Amino acid sequence: MLKALGNLKPLHAPAFLLAMCLLCAFNAFSLTTADPDLWGHIKFGESAWQEGALPSEENYSYTAPGHRWINHEWLTEILFYKIFSIFGSGGLLVMKMLIGLFIVERLARLAFVKDKPRRNSACLIIIVLLTFILAPGFMPRPHLMTYIGIALLTLSLGKAFQGNEKALIYIPIIFLFWVNMHGGVVAGLAIACVALGYGVVEKIRTDQAPGLWIATLAATIAICLVNPYGYHLWNFFAQTLSVPRNITEWNGIPFDTMHFWQFKLYTILFIGLWLFDKKKWGWQVWVIAPAIYFAFKHQRHIPLAAILMAPYLIARISELAETKFRLYTASIHLHNGLLVGMLLFAGSQLGIGLMKNASAQFKLLAPPQTYPVYAARFMHSNDISGNLWNPLDWGEYLIWKTPGSRVSVDGRFRTAYPEEVIQDHFDFASGQPGWQALLEKYPTELVLARKRDGTHLRMNQLPGWVKIYEDLICVLYVKNDPRLALWERMKKGPFIRDESLPDFHFP
Repeated sequence: MLKALGNLKPLHAPAFLLAMCLLCAFNAFSLTTADPDLWGHIKFGESAWQEGALPSEENYSYTAPGHRWINHEWLTEILFYKIFSIFGSGGLLVMKMLIGLFIVERLARLAFVKDKPRRNSACLIIIVLLTFILAPGFMPRPHLMTYIGIALLTLSLGKAFQGNEKALIYIPIIFLFWVNMHGGVVAGLAIACVALGYGVVEKIRTDQAPGLWIATLAATIAICLVNPYGYHLWNFFAQTLSVPRNITEWNGIPFDTMHFWQFKLYTILFIGLWLFDKKKWGWQVWVIAPAIYFAFKHQRHIPLAAILMAPYLIARISELAETKFRLYTASIHLHNGLLVGMLLFAGSQLGIGLMKNASAQFKLLAPPQTYPVYAARFMHSNDISGNLWNPLDWGEYLIWKTPGSRVSVDGRFRTAYPEEVIQDHFDFASGQPGWQALLEKYPTELVLARKRDGTHLRMNQLPGWVKIYEDLICVLYVKNDPRLALWERMKKGPFIRDESLPDFHFP
């Protein structure tokens, strides 16, 4: 098929292929479910904006009140808050879509060149495959800032190594924003140091002045200290990144299943093309190889590795396409058939993407099968609040929905909670020996147990706790202690049960 495509000028025109990629990305990035931490990001951004300062202590939980809080996503959270306050959740959808389309467009510009049919045909596969690799993580979350940071860094380095050393000027500017927007800056700084260090060595080896490369490296490192916490932020990163995380996206990629097959294929392509590369140890290899390792070790690094690989794959497959691939002459019938097929594919991507967004009324959704929508409404209707144990990924939803309560833990994780609290939480959630000790160790008054975790089965057998609410996804328990204000409410009569359908749109 690639061989035939090369002779079909309308099909390999850069503008046509770019449109194909953008439409594919539009569909792939049309996930409308709100990220579990989005409620917190907006609330924390609102607090920082209105108060004109970042809180230094945790003040939303009952398990770690007053614990230091290092918010390395503060600038992103202010951005999210301002977009949401002006445009609503639809604005956040547009924002994340624009970021995704920008990344794809920039990389596609590298891939598609006028009058290069074989190159363009081969590179189309690279770009389309990339969109499917990026798609699962494309929700309105601070991670997007690392995706765009990696893309801009990679493109700037690519230009610099191709001789346009003025592009180095952009690198410290990228990090000035990045270090205040997401912790993925750690990976970015490692990549920058390796690549810029490689550039310095190459300059010295070829008897050229390395001054600009050294200055860029020094400026990049220095500018990473321009954040509200200074070097303490990097001390925090060093401490927290060395501790394992019991979170799905920090798990490794299984080798014996078809999960993440797109990324596995990308990796195989990289290895295969690298074997044909005469200059096997160029700067890109020194940053891509570690990125692949960390991606297989932690799923959350998959998009970073894929973005890093894309320019390399484009360059190598373009070279092979122009020198190794032989083309067959395509008949007019094959030409027309391929044209119709590609147009149908492009139209389907646009149509499916529009249907996804239209079904959500072009807003973000908080589906009741994912979040405790009904339980939160029950608590609000009956003025139920207190120290509430909750699943980790419901924490920031409950901070927003039950402002009178204090949660046990939330998605801020080690930025706001000590290791002891985190370990106690997971012991309780998984039913480890002595799991119930958490209920006395911390002044727990309510427990919201998610059924799929099985916590409710243990709570049902635990003396001293009363079930007051249950639905298809969760159960709410209250401590059997008449001294609690909630028991005064229970004496007044039956609880209000609103059976009407709630609004499933964010927030």
